[in-house]
Amino acid sequence: LFLGELTQGGIKFHSFCVECNNWLGRQYVISYKDWAEMGASILSQGKEPIFLFEAKNKNLNRIFKHIITMFIAINDESFGRENQELLDFVRNEQSAALSEKYKVFCYLNRGGALRYLQQSVVGDFTISKMPILCSEISFPPFGYVLTINHSGKLYDLLDITDFSKTDPERTLNIKGQLTEQKTALEFPLDYRSKEEILNAINKRKKK
Repeated sequence: LFLGELTQGGIKFHSFCVECNNWLGRQYVISYKDWAEMGASILSQGKEPIFLFEAKNKNLNRIFKHIITMFIAINDESFGRENQELLDFVRNEQSAALSEKYKVFCYLNRGGALRYLQQSVVGDFTISKMPILCSEISFPPFGYVLTINHSGKLYDLLDITDFSKTDPERTLNIKGQLTEQKTALEFPLDYRSKEEILNAINKRKKK
């Protein structure tokens, strides 16, 4: 994967060369487009905090590889050097193995602040009591969090890491539960609504 200019779906990053971008598009974009259309369909059902879904005939491996590709694209060159395994995983369309140090979590998102957040350390005292090294993307209808060396859950986000272990030549049916999260601020792992943020600000002012 080489640096170049990528323009896709209105999002522009200096990331992959034309050759790599075209190859990635042929391998993974169609599968991801199908997944994104399903997400939009789920959100059209109404405004609920939790949605049960059934995804039919989805190539989960290629969907996952496209998501990893997006994380590679939004981060800088050092991210690729430090996480060579992710580059190798995406380059090999037949790969169905990724080390347990990487996890990807998914949520539904209607809008708010779009997040293309590079790798950062987020302090957390409610989930694992340990700082979380992560990168986050939100662009409706989905949001994703990539964590590195985080062994636990992440709020009530759906862990889709096992998508990486599926056969890249097969489509599968899956059932699951997705939550809708707010992204009012451009801060990773902050899913408070505008009202919750304003209430928190007012409480601080009163102290």
